[in-house]
Amino acid sequence: MTISKRLDISPELRATIVQGGETGHRIAVANYGEPGSNSYLFGAERYHRSCEIIKAGLHEFGLTDWMTGAGHRAGTSAYELWFATAKSSDIHNRSAFDFASDARLEAGAANMAAYLPGMDPDTLPGKEIIHVILCGNSDNGLTAVFLGKLVSVDSRRVQWGEVEQIDSVADRRTYASAPESSSQVTYADQPEPVLGLAALETSLDATNGK
Repeated sequence: MTISKRLDISPELRATIVQGGETGHRIAVANYGEPGSNSYLFGAERYHRSCEIIKAGLHEFGLTDWMTGAGHRAGTSAYELWFATAKSSDIHNRSAFDFASDARLEAGAANMAAYLPGMDPDTLPGKEIIHVILCGNSDNGLTAVFLGKLVSVDSRRVQWGEVEQIDSVADRRTYASAPESSSQVTYADQPEPVLGLAALETSLDATNGK
């Protein structure tokens, strides 16, 4: 069963996410050609503008949105959506998606906690944390959108437990037919916004009796 089916994330909600991401990327690409622009500005603008456009359409689906640091989030009583970006649609590639931030580690630990032996049910997270990954670059704009559930490998590493590509549900008007650029930029060239989130207080090592 896919993430969207399990959590009842409707095709209309998925289309709202994709179309907002596409619009935000289109604007960021256009502004990237303006004087004074650089990869830092593009990375920040495509993230924040896409998320603001997406969040404006979420309320009709019963979602509440908020910010944690500079990170955009939304959710219902059953799940939380944490918005992120990747530099290509190969989100398993660590040069395309940052697996090492505090927010990623926090999500992985929260999603994994229910599977750890000895966890007190009363202290378990009540919601699944699902990342919305907007993939793209300054050449092609938005190239793909995924829902992904991170799980912990250990206290400092996470990986995808589930992934679902959702951009096929929307009318991809702008960049759907454009191939991704073969040139990959580094994190130094196009950094993620600094979220400054505290890691989950529960120590996985302590939980495992280490």
